[in-house]
Amino acid sequence: MCNKGPLVLSASLSLCLSLCVINFLAPAAEAAKVTLEKHEIFSTEGELLGFRDFTPAQLDSLGVDVIADYPTFVAGEVDDGDVAALQQAAADQGFLFALHPEWDVIALNGYTFPSAGPPLGLPPDLQIPGFDGDTGLYLISCSSRRRLPLDGLRP
Repeated sequence: MCNKGPLVLSASLSLCLSLCVINFLAPAAEAAKVTLEKHEIFSTEGELLGFRDFTPAQLDSLGVDVIADYPTFVAGEVDDGDVAALQQAAADQGFLFALHPEWDVIALNGYTFPSAGPPLGLPPDLQIPGFDGDTGLYLISCSSRRRLPLDGLRP
């Protein structure tokens, strides 16, 4: 009887590592950011009772991958190539949605910091020296006055 255990394990490990490397090297698909408004639920007297959650089947039919589920809307992503299909499916099903191309952008003091590329409009003395166009980090500090007392929030 032949022992195939190590050979099968080796082939499985090799295939797994190959797929991991291929997956790591494959560029990430671009995705459009979108919000979907939840339908309001009213009582017979017209009082707002809440909002109807999306079912997994509805989200699947729209092609939306949920990022966050809020009480009144869902935030998600749709592959760029599926935006037209989302628009049609949302219209067919009566869902209101909005595309948000600016979600990955921080704007501060007249400067714009998109997460997918270099900042826009920075003077040369604030730019990263030797930026290779692919990787670079900017430290952005935002501060504001505390508006609410925090003492009552602590356990």
